[in-house]
Amino acid sequence: MRTWIFLLGLVISAPTWCQDIVEVLERSQTVRLAAMSFAENESPNAVVVRSSFDQLAQRFSSYRAIEMRVVTGPIIAECLLGHTIVANESLAQVPEAVRLFLLAHEIGHAVLGHWQQFEQLYMKHIPGEVVQQHTDAIAGVLGREASQLSHAQELAADAFAFQTMRSLGYEFDDVVGALTQFGMQMDTATHPGTRKRIAHLRSLH
Repeated sequence: MRTWIFLLGLVISAPTWCQDIVEVLERSQTVRLAAMSFAENESPNAVVVRSSFDQLAQRFSSYRAIEMRVVTGPIIAECLLGHTIVANESLAQVPEAVRLFLLAHEIGHAVLGHWQQFEQLYMKHIPGEVVQQHTDAIAGVLGREASQLSHAQELAADAFAFQTMRSLGYEFDDVVGALTQFGMQMDTATHPGTRKRIAHLRSLH
């Protein structure tokens, strides 16, 4: 899951002493991570989720650069700072194919460098110090471009997860089941709708 809308709001309201847009973005993600509630490391659910993550992450050369944190609360799964994946302990209770797809999707965000792409987009529009007069002026175009980038990244992470699932012996229907596990979703500013995501994967099938 992506949080560029939150980031955009933070940038627009950033105080003038914030010199570097990357610093602002990374601080916002660090604060969000610190505010999360973490599951006990040895709880049965956390052990299941972490085992699934390890099964996936060890397949990629960047494995050691990716950190896994099991959380409680409303978050299902998310990649923060380009290298920290948080996943809810409740994923231990869903079918294995669903859990693996969701985790592989977030690993995809990390491996494909999506956080770095967002930093580059923000730096393009805010190359100097973060000044509200400037950020107000570019908020509209930055928001549109960030939404377009986020949609493209979600589809790319889906494709990454799909290929990973296929290498583990899962089928297209298993991936569809994972995408529909939490209901059919409509388009949002950050995510394409479920039907679009399934159609995209079908084109790769």
